[in-house]
Formats: sequence, structure tokens, C-alpha cells
Amino acid sequence: MGDEHKFPGALEIFSPDYWFPKFVMGGLLLYPAFDWFRLDHPASIFPCGLILSLSLTLLWLTRIKPEAEELKYRRLFEWKSLPYSEITGCGTFWVWGFIKTQQYRFPFGRIYFPLPRDQKYATRWDRTIISFIRTKARLD
Repeated sequence: MGDEHKFPGALEIFSPDYWFPKFVMGGLLLYPAFDWFRLDHPASIFPCGLILSLSLTLLWLTRIKPEAEELKYRRLFEWKSLPYSEITGCGTFWVWGFIKTQQYRFPFGRIYFPLPRDQKYATRWDRTIISFIRTKARLD
């Protein structure tokens, strides 16, 4: 009975660094973006557009798996492969990492992913994944 396979729960599959900004913050930001927009005040499109673009960026966060020969990233339910030779840029923006490729990647032209937490300091973000991808793509 102790050797039975246990299926992982949802919180074991998705780390909070992935699902919290994607599902909670992305969904919560959609409400003020549509609620604050007024047709009688056309200038309200600028703050609402900023909030809407941030919300859509959070909703399109992906998971990545850097491997020896290629980078894999997940879009909705399937993993897609990306050769390292196709990567033209890789960097960080606050708590997110991004990968720029030769071809346009829907919806923003880049692949955005949450950075993992640092093992030693829980309040910091581990950027070694960025240096690994940059080394494999020969960007350094």
C-alpha cells in the first residue's frame, strides 16, 4: 500500500511563482481595466490600456525547461521545442525572464516566464537560468 503511485496535486505541479501572477493577479487586473474606462473621458484609455497590457502579460506567462539540446516551453497544454540557435536575446525584467527569438512568438513576440526563487535567499530571484540559456544560445 505504501508503494502505490500518488498523483500530484495542483499545487505540487504549479509553483506559486507561476500560478499566482498568472491566474490571480492577471484576473484581478482585468476588472479595473474595464471598470475605469469611460467613453465620456477619452483620456482614460491610457491608464486602462497600461493595466490591460500588464494583465495580459501576466496571463501569458509560460513555463520553460532548459535542456541540453533545446529549450522547451509550454503554451496552454502542450510543450514546444525551441533550438538554442534561434534565440536572439534573453534577459530579466523585475521578477520575470524573457526570451526573444528570430521568429515572432504570439502574443507579445517574446516568451515570458517567472524566475525561480533563490534556494539560499527566499526573497531573491535566481537568475542562473538566464545565464544558462545565454551560454547555450552563445549570447555572451
